Amino acid sequence: MRILDLGGVGVVEIDTYGDWRLPGREHARPTRPDSWRKAAVRAAEFVFCEETLVLLNHWRGLGQLARPPGRRDLNPAQLGAALSHIWLMDFESRERRLYYREVGEDAASRYTESLIGKYLHEIVEPEAYPRVAPYFLACVELPAISIVSGRLFHEWPRPWFGERLLLPLFDENGQPEGLVGVVNCRKTSLDKADAERTTERRVRIIPLEGGDIIESVS
Repeated sequence: MRILDLGGVGVVEIDTYGDWRLPGREHARPTRPDSWRKAAVRAAEFVFCEETLVLLNHWRGLGQLARPPGRRDLNPAQLGAALSHIWLMDFESRERRLYYREVGEDAASRYTESLIGKYLHEIVEPEAYPRVAPYFLACVELPAISIVSGRLFHEWPRPWFGERLLLPLFDENGQPEGLVGVVNCRKTSLDKADAERTTERRVRIIPLEGGDIIESVS
């Protein structure tokens, strides 16, 4: 496993929009049959919430041998109580932007305004966007499974503890069309200082084509 700093110059280059690049890896499709399902098996080792596993297992059971699932493959009826924690985002590849298409009730309840139709950069605080955008974009552009464990919503007055999982979705031509995500928050901290003192934030990016897991700890 390689330990890479997602904000480090030369590994991930972040511009004023929180952009990123991994040289030679942009828009890479899974080249080995079923490699994306093997990536899902690896991801299961790092998640601990039941709702997260429900979505991960559902996604893993869809799609085709050489192509991960698309939005049309998802079946909300099979997601049960996890559905409230799940959201969908569409990907605009030319502009390299993600926006919210659908949001579950529990996921939406953490915000004071509707997320539907909003771009990621319109929802995430400017100070946090360069930290958040890389693993969202990595999900659809590598493509990869992205997992954030520990400290969530770090920019909020009282950050949460839990986990976030992002899974890429593909159209019938194998091009990235967006992602499906789930967030589970177990408790809040007293304040930012308490969150930083008691809980780490660990990001894992698991490429669908195999290879090393990209990991960052803060």
